[in-house]
Amino acid sequence: MVDSSHIPVETLPAEEQCWIRTDLAGFITDAEQICQRLLNLTLRGARGKELLPFFVRNRFDIAGEMRGVLRTGVGSRRISAEFMPRDRRRASVEVSISKPNAQTLEWQFWLTGR
Repeated sequence: MVDSSHIPVETLPAEEQCWIRTDLAGFITDAEQICQRLLNLTLRGARGKELLPFFVRNRFDIAGEMRGVLRTGVGSRRISAEFMPRDRRRASVEVSISKPNAQTLEWQFWLTGR
């Protein structure tokens, strides 16, 4: 059986959607398998890593949206960004953030380009 967490992000279908969950400080607690591939990490390797440093374009806008979701509890708009997986080239994504419960942020990702 192939470990799908190490399949290159280039092989993910465009407009593929996946989620990553973090604590309120932005540290990864869980990730759907497709997002593990986007991170180029297994879930075990991803847990405890801060998510914001993976963004290389619009990081400050995304951090502002994160603060807004924390303050209001209302989900964010979709933001275009560049995402830099560990040891891989950048990927163009759109991301939105929601707060499904008092301890968790859920980040929805859409792969829009490579």
